[in-house]
Amino acid sequence: MRNKLVAITVFIVISVVTLLISGYINNTKSVDLSELKIDNLKMNEKFNEKGFKVNHEIQVDRYNFYYNEKHPNFMVKVDKKSQRIKGIMLIKDNKIETNQNFTVGDSIDDVIQALGSGYQLSKGKNDYKTLTYSDKDNHLNLKVLYQNDEIRRIEFYKW
Repeated sequence: MRNKLVAITVFIVISVVTLLISGYINNTKSVDLSELKIDNLKMNEKFNEKGFKVNHEIQVDRYNFYYNEKHPNFMVKVDKKSQRIKGIMLIKDNKIETNQNFTVGDSIDDVIQALGSGYQLSKGKNDYKTLTYSDKDNHLNLKVLYQNDEIRRIEFYKW
């Protein structure tokens, strides 16, 4: 009898946790990021290496990482097999722009004005905060790290 009670209790706890997690996922806002471009590069398009060099310091089996020769703080993650862009990261360089009219050094309000309030906010150390926009349909995430309302880093990737 005791084993049945334990089994029923475990089943109920697992069911409740599953319902809570699925409710959280379904309530997470989704923003269409399919047309977002950084320096005219779009997620999942074929990568043209012109102006980029392979970063040999980062070794991952499925991906190559490239940095822009003129802008070394602009990196692109490329699938080795398909040669398609799977991630873009921009740090400390306000010369590289997005097609949504915000870049590093701009106000975080520019991001919110361009993409709306469908983000999740997280807080880090030293007054750093991150806005995360998710595109559920296209499996894309955009993370914008900022401090004192100034954009410090932009990360855009496919999951």
